[in-house]
Amino acid sequence: MALVAVGTGFTARRVLVSPPGRPAAEQAAAEMLEFDLSSLEGSRVTSGDFSGRVVVVDFWATWCGPCRLQAEILSALRASYGSDAVSFLAINVGEAEDLVRSYVADEPFSYPVLMDPTQEVSSRYGIYALPTVMVVRPDSRIGYTRTGISTANQVAAAIDRALGSAERG
Repeated sequence: MALVAVGTGFTARRVLVSPPGRPAAEQAAAEMLEFDLSSLEGSRVTSGDFSGRVVVVDFWATWCGPCRLQAEILSALRASYGSDAVSFLAINVGEAEDLVRSYVADEPFSYPVLMDPTQEVSSRYGIYALPTVMVVRPDSRIGYTRTGISTANQVAAAIDRALGSAERG
């Protein structure tokens, strides 16, 4: 099942919000990712905390089966890049903190989990199905967005492009 899911780009399509004028996959690379969210640890985390870094953002929910596979893929990538080069974040979309906390206790993430309970951030960026992965360049601009499972090769290529853009200034 997992191989079929990866090969087909399987996506959990529960409509999160009314589909926006343009889906996340069509977001312009010039658009900047901006957020101010709470982590499960209780601290505020903002996009500004990652200025000058490449950031991989995983939009997910507990009810989303493919999101589990996406988290496994991203955890393996995180281990191969190390925390100095790339930051990884999971943004839970539209769920209560106690539900997410309980889920993460059984299915831990290897990277910080942020909460978007009102779907303000996910709506702003056209996230309408899960999982959706974004790779944000060091200039805070979105360099890659994909709804459905992103393979390790797809995300690694996007990370490498973003790291290359940092070297070019």
